[in-house]
Order: sequence, then structure tokens, then C-alpha cells
Amino acid sequence: MNEEILDQIISELRKVNRDKRIRDIQEYILERFPESKCRISTPSDLYNYKDLDFNEEDIEIFFKIINQSYSLGEPYFIVNFHMKPDEGVDALVAEIIKSLEKGADVSDEYKFTAAELVGNPTPQEGRLRIYYNEFALVRTREGVKRVNEENPISYGYVDINFLKEKQIIMINVGHYVLARWIKVYIEKNFYKSYEVGLSFFKIKRNLFKYDGPIDFDPVTVFLLELVTNTLEDTDHRITNHKQFGFENLKSKQVKTVKLGGQDLIESESVADQVENGFKLKSVEFGLEIAGHPVPMNASVAIYAGAAVKINIKEIDNKNYAEDFILYVWEKVSGLLSIGITVPSGQSIIAHYFPCVVSRLRLMIQITKNEILAALLRHPTLNSHGDLINEIVEKV
Repeated sequence: MNEEILDQIISELRKVNRDKRIRDIQEYILERFPESKCRISTPSDLYNYKDLDFNEEDIEIFFKIINQSYSLGEPYFIVNFHMKPDEGVDALVAEIIKSLEKGADVSDEYKFTAAELVGNPTPQEGRLRIYYNEFALVRTREGVKRVNEENPISYGYVDINFLKEKQIIMINVGHYVLARWIKVYIEKNFYKSYEVGLSFFKIKRNLFKYDGPIDFDPVTVFLLELVTNTLEDTDHRITNHKQFGFENLKSKQVKTVKLGGQDLIESESVADQVENGFKLKSVEFGLEIAGHPVPMNASVAIYAGAAVKINIKEIDNKNYAEDFILYVWEKVSGLLSIGITVPSGQSIIAHYFPCVVSRLRLMIQITKNEILAALLRHPTLNSHGDLINEIVEKV
């Protein structure tokens, strides 16, 4: 390979999301030259393979990989999934790939250009990769049109994992609109033949029982319970609460607030935002899987918007990203099933809102004192002061 071109490729690889670009270039070289046993950890490692017989098409693919869009971190949308019990995921994935052999325009903005198999599918599990182009749009008298059909503003791919037994699919992309069009395409084209049904996994008030404090937003209490108690067990430990994202659409001025720092679980700022009418919409925390042969750490973010998005922002080993995703999904699902009980609601209030607890205790004490005074004023009871005091103390 020409050294000037190689220098340019290596320079471009040092930009944002370099690890994903390095991974894809390594995979391409391994596929093209299996005997090279290519292993690239840093952009400079590419110099070790400069003597391979790369042609113009290879160079073109390298630059395509460098310029394609990548999500920050490892974001996943979880989609509830069901299909015919007597059909296998391997057959469904094969049909999806076949349907995209000539590409498909799924919207004005997106075109799916191809799809390919990832790994070895089974009747219970299968992965595929969908390639896409995204186009700039312009509004004309005739309607919305693409600015330039030949030059998309971005392109890339999305990996999708179908898990029939767990009844979910995992869409590895950060952009909700793109995830939605993938869902729409699969459901629209394979409902009749495979009875595919898909719906985004969500955290919404009407999806869980709520016996928590009525003065607080249920989803806020749900997320606080999740990151304070639910996500921890004997094999999993939260190491740090890094960021809380709040929203108040009714506010005339500030509508969103992000709190960032260390150990926010101990910060009074969380209670301040909730008491000011802001609703918790996202949480980011460090999570350790201690039960793994080698303890694994990741920085995990959960976004409770139109659909739940779980993003692995940092991780010791990217091969285990989906282990973290599945663990968090299972814990969220479990809490949705149980809901916020009176004890869990009280626990959250006591942890984050001690001032509220103190105020309630004061109100209870005032009420007890008023009851006691009223009873002692009663003409037929005023001679039984000791008994009345004893009864009121037990209330």
C-alpha cells in the first residue's frame, strides 16, 4: 500500500470512535487475507500490514469504513418480540437478508441497502447486520424529496440480535428513528409469514403498579429504586452514580437539567430537582459483574424516553457488552412486574428526601398532640388523662 495513503488512513482512524473503526478494518483484513492473522489495537498497528497486496477496492472500503457513522458507546434499543412458535429465528433472519438483496427504501430519509448474517443462527437465536444510507431532505411543492440520491449524508450498519426464548430483539444503534424504521420494516414484511410482533420496551407509569408517595413522579421513583437497590445483588455491584438527567417540560425557562459528578446517590441535588418539579429521565452509573471469572466493569446509561435505550459507554471488554445489557433489561423487567411497593417507596423517600420524612414525622406529632388535647378537653374523659396518654402514644 502507498505509504502516503496509509498515513492518511491512520490519521483518520485516530478520530472519534476509533475503536469501532479499527475493529471493522481488522475484520475486513482478516476476511480478505486470513493468513495475515490481523490484530490491530491502535491505528499505528496498521503499518504492520502495509505489505499485504491491497488493491484500489480495498483502499476504497477502508475509507468507507472510516467515514461511516458510528454510535457513541454501545447503545441498544430493546424491542419486545414474538413470532410463530413452530418457526425458527434462523429461518426468519435468512428471509430478512433475502428481502434486502436489492435494497429497500423504508422512508424518505432512510434506505436499507443490504443485510448479512453475523455468526451462526439457531432456531432460538440469530444475528444480522443491516446496512443503510441516510439522506438529506428538502421540502418542495410536490412534497419531501431527497437532496441527492447518489450522495447520502451518512451511511453505516446496525447489528440486530433476535432472542426468541427471551422474547426480545436487541438493536445496536443509538438513533431512535433508525431503530424505529428497522422495527417497522421487519414487522410489516414478516407479520403474515412469521406472525412477527414487535413493540419497544418502555418504562411508563401505566406499565407498573405504583404504591409510592403520591407527591412524586412514579417513573422518577422507579428509576431511583432501580439504581439504588434493584440493580445490586450478590454478583453485581454499582460502583458509582455518575449522572442524572431531569426534564420539566412545563418550566418556562430551564426545561432540562443534568447532574454529573461522583456518588450522586449521596447528593442533595437529586432531591432538589425532584422537589422543583423535574422528572428523572436518564441515569448513568458504574456497574461491576463480580460473579464473572474475571470481574467486569462498565459505565451504563439508561434513557427512559419514547423507548428504553441502554448504552454501554465504557467497558473493560466490549465482547461482554450484551451481558450488561441483558442484566439491566432483566432487572428493569423484574421491577416493572413487581412495581413500586409501599416499603420500596418509603425506602427511596428516606434515602433521597430526609427533609420530607422529617416534615411528615412533625405533622404526625402535631396531629397526635391535637388529638390528645381534644380528648383531655372532653368532659367525660378529662379524668382519665394517664389512660388517654398511653393510648395516643401507641397511635
